[in-house]
Amino acid sequence: MPSPQKRFTRTTAKPIALPTQPQAPHYGLSPAALAAPKKVGVLLLNMGGPNNLEAVQPFLYNLFADNDIVQLPAPPWLQRLFAWRVSHKRKKEAQHNYGAIGGRSPIEPLSRQQATLLQHALAPLFEERCWPTPTCYLAMRYWHPRLSEVLPQLMRDGIEQLVVLPLYPHYCLATTGSSLRELNEELAKPQYAPWKETLQIATVCSFYDEPLYIKAVAETIERGLAQHPFSCPPQQVHLVFSAHGIPVNYGKTNRDPYLRQVQASIEAVMSQHFPQHSFQLCFQSRVGPMRWLEPYTQDLLVQLAKEGRDNVLVVPISFVSDHIETLSELDLEYIPMAHAAGMAHCHRAPALNDSPLFVEALRTLVLRAVEDPTLCRVRLPQLQAETLAPVEANLPAGLLRACSSATHRGQAGG
Repeated sequence: MPSPQKRFTRTTAKPIALPTQPQAPHYGLSPAALAAPKKVGVLLLNMGGPNNLEAVQPFLYNLFADNDIVQLPAPPWLQRLFAWRVSHKRKKEAQHNYGAIGGRSPIEPLSRQQATLLQHALAPLFEERCWPTPTCYLAMRYWHPRLSEVLPQLMRDGIEQLVVLPLYPHYCLATTGSSLRELNEELAKPQYAPWKETLQIATVCSFYDEPLYIKAVAETIERGLAQHPFSCPPQQVHLVFSAHGIPVNYGKTNRDPYLRQVQASIEAVMSQHFPQHSFQLCFQSRVGPMRWLEPYTQDLLVQLAKEGRDNVLVVPISFVSDHIETLSELDLEYIPMAHAAGMAHCHRAPALNDSPLFVEALRTLVLRAVEDPTLCRVRLPQLQAETLAPVEANLPAGLLRACSSATHRGQAGG
């Protein structure tokens, strides 16, 4: 089991070389961008989740039928057959898990709340410039509202400039990439041809290093340290960042920047806000017989308990709202496992949800995209070589392990 990473200190810490963000005047709107009013739409994309227990199986089918999620070297009909079998096999367990958190996924109402707050945050600036107030839309990848349901509304509303904002801080082909592929496929349909000819599109591919996002994550940690009882001073609480895992070969095959971007976010949070804390990164939600990134969250928490760690705060790092991975997998499975193993104080930091700092981060991203509607660019963080090996090369020892069972209880969904 990898040991906790060292605390940052003023004498030993090295600055993290992250790509700088352009600083545009007036909240990101330049005079050129303000020259002519356009009707702006913001399209928030997320994974989605079942809105009732009957929707669990079809939601899982949509999830596993996506070749960006499960890359089967097989024709589409075989992928659909695979998705049908897996979704029915996992149906009862998944229904039990969703039943334990209220009978549905909270990801759609929470994402809709984020869209509403973002629209309210954008309105004053646009009204000041006599622009039409931007409208925020929400589309889900694997459940309603689907892109095929939302795009016609954008076209009817006469949107002239579209900012596409996936609610995934860290780019991964299985999340952001899959959502953008579906968007491109939908826009290629004949009914959108006249609209697409004049539509200006800007895409935000990731925001792992956005300063306000980093501050928002730090604020959730501060809230977690303040809300929960610990038996030591706050700076002595061990922070465990839990990110959604991905299969190792998936990252290598797709040259996926997800792992590096997650590491960059954590290093920024720790060096800028919690330099005295010890911390570790782990991964949750693994399923299937493939090799996944490790240490696994449940294994790490139990190991820390056995080592005598009594004060741990679990921080969901790759999620921007509560869903089954936080409310069920972390709260109802892994943290109780740590308690059962002897850890006295193991708690979870709150998710971003309606965090004002997070909404401000989203507003900054939108305004920057309005000013500079460039094509999607996936930027890799420039981390120190000793911090993380390239994804396409061999990953550090201790990060990988073969899954022992194809039926491991991982959560799949929103």
